[in-house]
Amino acid sequence: MSAFYHVRGTGYELGVALGKAQRERLRTFRDNHFYHLDWFMEPGQRHERLKSIADSIRKYAPSSHEEIAGFAEGADISLEDALLLQSRRELVGYQSVGGDCSTLLQKRSRDFIAGQTVDLNGLLDPWMCVLKLERKSPLPSVLMYTVHGLLGYMGINSHGLGVCINLILAGQWGVGVPPYIIVREILNKPSLEDALTYIRNTPFASSRSLTLFQGQSAYCVEHYVNSFSIREINTFCRTNHILFANGTVKDELNIFARNGSLRRLALVDSALHAATENMDPEQIFQALTHHGDPNFSTCIHRSGSLKQEYTVGAVVLAPGEGAMHVKGYPPCQELARSYQL
Repeated sequence: MSAFYHVRGTGYELGVALGKAQRERLRTFRDNHFYHLDWFMEPGQRHERLKSIADSIRKYAPSSHEEIAGFAEGADISLEDALLLQSRRELVGYQSVGGDCSTLLQKRSRDFIAGQTVDLNGLLDPWMCVLKLERKSPLPSVLMYTVHGLLGYMGINSHGLGVCINLILAGQWGVGVPPYIIVREILNKPSLEDALTYIRNTPFASSRSLTLFQGQSAYCVEHYVNSFSIREINTFCRTNHILFANGTVKDELNIFARNGSLRRLALVDSALHAATENMDPEQIFQALTHHGDPNFSTCIHRSGSLKQEYTVGAVVLAPGEGAMHVKGYPPCQELARSYQL
């Protein structure tokens, strides 16, 4: 079961409140091979890579930087440690040849509903959590599924905006805002249009695909670090290979990861098109936890390798209802817990 944190405030004070709430768990996490980062790199490498990312967060995501600074105070950690936690994927990189996150989106009569598996390396399933952030008007309240210490990942806000995130591999990673913090900034926005404007004007530290939806509108963004594509979508699914670049961007997935991504896309697409017109959360979870082929499952169990991605959880987002439903590890066996704005 994922830990749940409900805090109130805005900016720095919200960060302080969340940091205090997570302080004891975060100390344990830090003492466990420095948030599990020591398994992947030396301390000197971490600091060398962090500076440009930290400068970009400060410039392009000032509200998130303020929350991060408050979080560091509340959790009694250094600001550098707090910034490192926002940059885990950029620091650790991508090691798997088997799989990563899978996403589906269904258009219903009044709105969209989405589901996503969350696939991460570094044995993070005990450190996943749910955040409910109540903020002072006019900023929306937020529900997010994330890792302890990470202030953005995927979720919904009280204006009915939802965001899913998938890894894609393209471009030269390094300088820019980590996409998890970009999601945090998007969930500050009142509308899909404001979110897309922010994306167009913000450099990404690493490549990623974002699925954004609100009301009767939905878009998929593929950001390749140096360029991006934005497509309006309806009922839709995606995994980790590039869909929209049309040969203008090199997809850096190796052949094994690409084959796995294609197979998982076919599994999710088949489940989506066989489903009823208005899927409920449990139907979506079932579509995302398929075990037909152990080599290309949409629900990947721990292999024992620290560097192997596996499915730490699965999430269903229903922003029109202000609801988020979560299954922990392994989601094929867990019961869902529901959270409400």
